[in-house]
Amino acid sequence: MTICLLDVASAETLRQTINQDSEFRLVSRDMALHLCIEIGADKRLFRFLGGQLLSIAKPVAMSEPIDVTLRGAPDFWTRLLSEKPPQGYQNLYAGVRFKTCEMSGNAELYFAYFAAITRMVDLMREQQTGVRPAPPAPVKPRVRFEGTIGRYVYLDIEGVEYRVYYEEAGQGVPMVCQHTAGSDGQQFRQFLNDPDITAKFRVIVPDLPYHGKSLPPESIEWWAQEYRLTRSFFVGFHLALARALELDRPVIIGSSMGGSIATDLALDAPEQYRAAIALEEGLRSVKASFEEKMASFRYYRHPRVNGGERAGASMYCLSGPNSPKRYRHEVSWGYSQGAPGVFAGDLYYRHLDHDMENTAANIDTTKCPVYIMNGEYDPGTGIPEGQELAAHIKGSKFIPMPGVGHFPMTEDFDGMKPVLMPVLQEILARG
Repeated sequence: MTICLLDVASAETLRQTINQDSEFRLVSRDMALHLCIEIGADKRLFRFLGGQLLSIAKPVAMSEPIDVTLRGAPDFWTRLLSEKPPQGYQNLYAGVRFKTCEMSGNAELYFAYFAAITRMVDLMREQQTGVRPAPPAPVKPRVRFEGTIGRYVYLDIEGVEYRVYYEEAGQGVPMVCQHTAGSDGQQFRQFLNDPDITAKFRVIVPDLPYHGKSLPPESIEWWAQEYRLTRSFFVGFHLALARALELDRPVIIGSSMGGSIATDLALDAPEQYRAAIALEEGLRSVKASFEEKMASFRYYRHPRVNGGERAGASMYCLSGPNSPKRYRHEVSWGYSQGAPGVFAGDLYYRHLDHDMENTAANIDTTKCPVYIMNGEYDPGTGIPEGQELAAHIKGSKFIPMPGVGHFPMTEDFDGMKPVLMPVLQEILARG
């Protein structure tokens, strides 16, 4: 199969399509970039200026300036641009992470324009396959007022008082839902509004301090301190929340760092939790040395990386390529709202302070059952990583989630629900 941009006529059609695309125009704005795409031995130079793609052509000379190069074998580009790309080929973020492609050049420019480059690849895929996503379907009729109620609770954690916002809906067994790193409780809005869940569960969704509507504490000079989420604070937060709300053995469910705290609570406080459901969790979130993890932590604090638009575009890429687009963008929108340094501070816990490699075997699932649910398209903690973790926790259950990525509860709740409900029913049956 010929890659569309290697044919002169197809490349010109692609250029016009990109320039006419309203989403691309919005995220590119004043983009100025010389981007070289290498498909095996073939090279094409994309010249962007003023938010417009001026040309797609072979580089005319070795001296021509190139800011960023994306390099991959023809097989990589064929898989990347397929209608249902396999794991590791769903987008450039996954390609670089899995080393199925390579990015070189000015990394700051690459990340500054990452949202535009991601949209460009989506348009390349549409042209390559001839398949364009259908426009959003009308939403289901809704009641005027939702049943969700929001309020604040004051929690003392490690000697500091925090004013914590949480929302809840439903009645029955309490279920606390923990959002991912750098985001907030908006991610679980569909849990709060699902009648099948709220009929049997009291769904509680907090915003962790420094996130969403949970402001930093008033009693310390937080603006003069580096925010770092630690394991001890995170565990202490959830135990304090459960005490304050007088929760009787709640279920804990969360994704990414929320999945990590689910396993940490199953380890540290098994008698206090009815079950732990860890979404997108593994023995470790990053297979790297401590020094490499610290370098990554510092990288996420870089002022040219720590921007809302870049974070949003990156998290869009962590969702499944076939998840509904409006919900993939909802993930991105949520991440674009994060305060500076909070995403990086959360990753300190996720990448450095949390590690189940030596402790997973100590979890007693007779006291706190553990369910691990990982998505097919999660580039960091996907199905193999979930299976590996489950193998280390005696009595745990692993449930794969086909088609979804890192944010199943947000990006494709309708796809997640059929595999989640049997788990919830089993928890109810255990009492």
